[in-house]
Amino acid sequence: MKDRLLEIAAQLAQPETAARREAVLHFLSRAGISHEVRTGHAKPDPGGFALFTQSVPKTEVEVQNIIVRPLDNDGPKLVIGAHYDAFPGSPGANDNASGMAVLLALAQELSRSGCDKAVELVFFDAEESGRAGSIAYLAECASDQVAGMVNLDVCGYGDTLCVRCMKKTPLLRNFTDKARLRRFDGEEVCYLPDSDDKTFTKGHIPALSVAMLPRWDSAILPALKDYANGFLGIPPELREQVALDGNYVHPARRPARQPRLSQRSRHAPRAGLCAGCAECAAFKAHALADADGKIRKTQIAITPRDVRPKPNVSFSFKI
Repeated sequence: MKDRLLEIAAQLAQPETAARREAVLHFLSRAGISHEVRTGHAKPDPGGFALFTQSVPKTEVEVQNIIVRPLDNDGPKLVIGAHYDAFPGSPGANDNASGMAVLLALAQELSRSGCDKAVELVFFDAEESGRAGSIAYLAECASDQVAGMVNLDVCGYGDTLCVRCMKKTPLLRNFTDKARLRRFDGEEVCYLPDSDDKTFTKGHIPALSVAMLPRWDSAILPALKDYANGFLGIPPELREQVALDGNYVHPARRPARQPRLSQRSRHAPRAGLCAGCAECAAFKAHALADADGKIRKTQIAITPRDVRPKPNVSFSFKI
């Protein structure tokens, strides 16, 4: 099964979203699994840690979700989803061709062996762009039609199956059973980065997220929960980038009638500053101090309890 999943993921890992969508549709058609491409529109959610995410459109975008109903059971459904888009410029092998491969294998298994629950499998579009795909999907569903959601994201690397569940319902409790997790080298964790499960959680629908991580990464998840969505340190270059965000104009380059901005309201790019200008030096000092306030939560040194080799050793994690 592992080799089969790797083979599927390799076919899906393509940098263009359209090519990834076509690869999913080709696999489903070849396997004889009925499916539907549902086109919708949604306004992306701009929430999240903005330093390393791509810019999110401010207007509605068109999305194309792929829906698979391997079973025709009645009642509120369990949605199992994985996003099929990738971060721009990346083939998205781990994020998230791996999750797509698991979902495709699950579609085959459910079509073959059946299940007594109402299940719907969804390949979400535009997760990397403010979760627009899952937002559009949920907008077309009444909340009482969805009993819960399981999200598969980043499932291709590591030795630890990590499960995060914000609200345990009878339907989702099986995923967090400790004995079952131990059999699969898994553990329940307090934090995983936001994905399409957040859309369902915000809609007051119980949701659970599943990922594969190295044991070392899973050990520091308690710290990630509290420190700026997973970033445990800001290098000096990024600190300056945060401070100098692009609206400052050097005095020599200002138009004649441009109003002078106060020190507190200005922000500057490094390219707009010079070494010898007192005004630029004063601004830069203020901007960096202001940036420190914005990102102080991410500058920490922690000692993971489960993995420290000896007492009183502090590990500082940098990105």
